[in-house]
Amino acid sequence: MSKLPPSTVESRRQAVQHVRGDSALEGIRETPFMRSLSDKYISGEKTIEELIQEVREHHGLVERVESEEK
Repeated sequence: MSKLPPSTVESRRQAVQHVRGDSALEGIRETPFMRSLSDKYISGEKTIEELIQEVREHHGLVERVESEEK
């Protein structure tokens, strides 16, 4: 069960639905991985920051903060 207020869940659902529609118009197909992540965002299971981090890790784009500081 979501820990977010129903209005927030609905707002997130509409935002994700809008992005999915725009992407489809551009010919971009949502992968099962992205659908899973966006569904977790809608439900409040993940924050947008967590989604970004998971996508970066999935694609091997993990930030190298430590090496950049040297």
